Amino acid sequence: MNANFTYSKLRREYGRQCSFVKSGPTVLANVTPDPGTEEQLWLPENPVDKSTNKGNDWSEHEANTVRVEYAERGIFHTEGGWPKDINLDDPEQVVRFRKKAEKDETYLQAVMQMSSLAEHYINQNNSIDIYQPYFTDPSCQKMQTLTPSFRTVAVMSDPREPTRPVQNISWSPDQGTLVAVSYADMRFQMADPDTSPDSFIFDLEDSTTPYFTIESPHPIVTLEFNHRDAQCLAGGLMSGQVAFWDMRKSSNNVAISNIRDGHRDPVRSLHWIHSKTSTEFYTGSSDGQVVMWWDARKLTEPMEVLILDLSKGENVDEPEWTKWARSHGVFCMDYDPSIPIRFMIGTETGLVFNGNRKGKTVFEKISSTYNCHNGPVYSVQRNPAFLKNFMTVGDWQVRIWSEDVKESPIMWTK
Repeated sequence: MNANFTYSKLRREYGRQCSFVKSGPTVLANVTPDPGTEEQLWLPENPVDKSTNKGNDWSEHEANTVRVEYAERGIFHTEGGWPKDINLDDPEQVVRFRKKAEKDETYLQAVMQMSSLAEHYINQNNSIDIYQPYFTDPSCQKMQTLTPSFRTVAVMSDPREPTRPVQNISWSPDQGTLVAVSYADMRFQMADPDTSPDSFIFDLEDSTTPYFTIESPHPIVTLEFNHRDAQCLAGGLMSGQVAFWDMRKSSNNVAISNIRDGHRDPVRSLHWIHSKTSTEFYTGSSDGQVVMWWDARKLTEPMEVLILDLSKGENVDEPEWTKWARSHGVFCMDYDPSIPIRFMIGTETGLVFNGNRKGKTVFEKISSTYNCHNGPVYSVQRNPAFLKNFMTVGDWQVRIWSEDVKESPIMWTK
């Protein structure tokens, strides 16, 4: 038989102080067990099913609060108080009226009253030390510090044996899950000739197997997606050649440059540039023919070649190989799409060149030079928000430079 019982208590009885009394235990009954009845009462059961139910007792209380009505009020301020005979569009009339009003005694009294009140708040603000360090306690500093952390989303392993070092990573501009990874062993005369030269495109949603295989006759040092067409890629090979792939056609390259007309060292950097056809890109290498501009539709020869020979020689009949010997080798490059004609070059000698493609001579194309590091510049990148600032990496140090200051960086790490 089930019986329902409702527990009720008045609201005024809530919150009263509890009164406790200290007393010892009281024995009500003492029943000792009988060992003889244990065998009669104990009945083994197999299986045994038992159900229990336990719930918390709750009491409900309702209360209605007084509703507050809100209303929005706005103030529209316009300049007023001018006499009707004063034209606000005439500055001479306004100046004459202001000079006349400033000589009035009531105006002077009002200024004196307001100045004393403003001086009071100024002194009150000065009494607060805005430079006081509030968090000097070490315990507070530990609370303020957040430990950097990361979470592994996907692991993309080289499916070829032996595994090769990763040289470049490029994200697809349209599909955020596709990543192009190029592999090449850049150690001088240490690479195994039997190692696979292929590179791969992985999908982060299924990174166990490659999404697409990029076949190449030589290892690919740098590989970049086209910024307009995500199905097209351009890459620089270890042999100094450049190649173009279209994922819609096949894994083999659609076009590849000749060894005679390409770089003489591995292609260190490659960037697509903004053009009408969206098929132009430029490459950099550590050989004498430092920077080359290419068109993916015609890779038989470069459109333009820039030799970084900044020596002011007057010998016109000088052979070209002497200029290559004096030129600076490119280690990295940077290109900002917001400035289509500008580019930056980081060299093996620690210099950074700020270039302009519209120039005709070498000195017009290299507008400024920055002596950034003692060793090679491993990376250079322009600030996307403040275009005059750029960052360089080299000599185990990161430095931030400004185009207006060539003498020293504006910020650097240890």
